[in-house]
Amino acid sequence: QERCTVRWQGVVGETGEWLGVEWDREGRGKHDGVHDGVRYFTPVREGGYSSFVRRGKVTQWGTGLVEAVNDRYGEVEGETGGVEQKEMEDLQAEIGARFVQVVGFDRVNKEQSQIKELRTVSIRNMGVVGRGDEEVDIHTTLPALRDLDLSESLVSDWSELSTLCHQLQLHTLDLSYNLLPMTTLPSTTDQMNTVKHLVLGHMLYTGYTWNDILLLAPHLPSISLLQVHNNNISSLPSFDPSLFSALVELDLDGNCLSLWSEVETLGQLPQLTHLRLNGNQLADISPAVGSFRQLRTLQLSGNCITSWASVGRLDRLQLAELRFRNNPVNSSARDEETVRQLVIARVATLTALNGTQISHTERKWAQFDYLKTYAQLWLGLAKMEDSVARELATKEFIEGHNRYDRIVEMYGQPGAMDGVKVDTSLKASLIKLKVRSPEVVGSAETVKKVPTSMRVSRLRALLHRLYKKQAGNSMLRISLVSATNTEQEVQLDNDMREVSFYSVCEGDTLLVRWGQPSVKLTTVTDL
Repeated sequence: QERCTVRWQGVVGETGEWLGVEWDREGRGKHDGVHDGVRYFTPVREGGYSSFVRRGKVTQWGTGLVEAVNDRYGEVEGETGGVEQKEMEDLQAEIGARFVQVVGFDRVNKEQSQIKELRTVSIRNMGVVGRGDEEVDIHTTLPALRDLDLSESLVSDWSELSTLCHQLQLHTLDLSYNLLPMTTLPSTTDQMNTVKHLVLGHMLYTGYTWNDILLLAPHLPSISLLQVHNNNISSLPSFDPSLFSALVELDLDGNCLSLWSEVETLGQLPQLTHLRLNGNQLADISPAVGSFRQLRTLQLSGNCITSWASVGRLDRLQLAELRFRNNPVNSSARDEETVRQLVIARVATLTALNGTQISHTERKWAQFDYLKTYAQLWLGLAKMEDSVARELATKEFIEGHNRYDRIVEMYGQPGAMDGVKVDTSLKASLIKLKVRSPEVVGSAETVKKVPTSMRVSRLRALLHRLYKKQAGNSMLRISLVSATNTEQEVQLDNDMREVSFYSVCEGDTLLVRWGQPSVKLTTVTDL
């Protein structure tokens, strides 16, 4: 079925009576209301969105809400509970089954057919134009209904919708893919005051603008969740925040926002806790200090963000969760795991990133990685002799590498060789390490050549073969003692790290233990 709006009806030339319609779907029409040089009607949109159709070709002129609910949920005789034989045959062919049987659909249908008890109803794409027969008391017929999906319908009047909301005391309403001009808003603003969740995605014809939303806002005093995804919102003009005093979550996915200064106007909303901006065109992030005081969840995937400095400015907010995928800056890192570590290190308050919780240990290693990655740039600042130039360079560095100075305060200065590019060939990475076990009294040291690129897990397996007789199946604990500082013992406690991460050098000693530790070792990596 195709939806359209009748713009005109009458005689076209000598061909009889026609309806002049403007189609909802792009590419469906043939002209713009002109036939043989004569204009019969003017559609809302310019271009080929219109056609002439015979009245007899119209299969659905619209239906009322109660009639549609009865059609969708009314009781149907038979064991299939209303599932058509053709649908079963299509499913059978799709999955390649020898036969298909539906079980329990009759019981489901019987339960759903208790229309007065229905709380949630979806009559999407069923041609609903509104309440329908005015003599039908929809509140008496559907007293429990609170959540209604009217997307892809034929409803076209906000006044009709507001009356429907008032009579049913609706909480949730989905109006996506509908043609609802703001010129049809009622003069009174108290009829939709029970609506808490409103969905206005892909609104026809070209989507709503933010000014359209501002016209609607006074009618929605209780709105806490507003979804206006995939519309035509390219700017967010300033507004009175009291219009959205109860708004907790706002979905602006798939719009055309390109400037953070536009987003910043949302920072004054008193209750805004969750904000979705996926699929926009934002190239920069620059929240003002003190804005978005209640914001805890932000989604920024699929934008045009190019700099890590921009990502770091998210630390000005008190975010607990962030979604950040498919931005140009992501591809500048080695892989997505590196991206994750950089984001965690730069945004201190995060507890979850891209849907995955951040553990205390993961944050610790992310900050270590951050410290080592930019170590040479940081250490180079101290070598600048001109104090004024050094101060300016330090300020510029911190602006591009936020939190680095605080991480230095937490863990100390990076090592002189941290972040230095080295020859990564296997031959160049082999170093000689002394190996001994304090568990075996009087045992001699063994010297092993180990590639610095070896993961700790592989090193643990190698040493287990060396001490298998003494350790049995016990888990080995490995620590590193520097040849230049024998008082410092560093635990190699992360199996996923390469040995080079621990700044291992030629001549260092690996201590191998097993069993339960008698005392807790205090090391530079122990937090």
